[in-house]
Amino acid sequence: MAINPPIEFMDLLDGQETSFHVVRWEEGSTVIHPTTGPREKTIGLLRLWVRPEDKRMGTDYWDIVAQTTISRLRPYLARSDLAQLRFTVRRHGVAPAARDEITVAVE
Repeated sequence: MAINPPIEFMDLLDGQETSFHVVRWEEGSTVIHPTTGPREKTIGLLRLWVRPEDKRMGTDYWDIVAQTTISRLRPYLARSDLAQLRFTVRRHGVAPAARDEITVAVE
């Protein structure tokens, strides 16, 4: 399923982190237009809508495209206590080799 724009990539810098609570989510794909390589490319995407207090600027969602991060988040999204989970994502490294550390706490 295609995810509608605008796309709000979770672009963290090396060592930067953000915390949030997921209120709903959607998994699909979107088309991007890289500055190098093919003119357009379809990529998998996980859109996470978060509480307003967790993201005060821009859209009320984050779009995650790192497939490793998506696969690590996916098991939590089916949990019945999803609304009580606080996710913290911390970036290690610089794209394209960056990896995200994910911690989850029940509140």
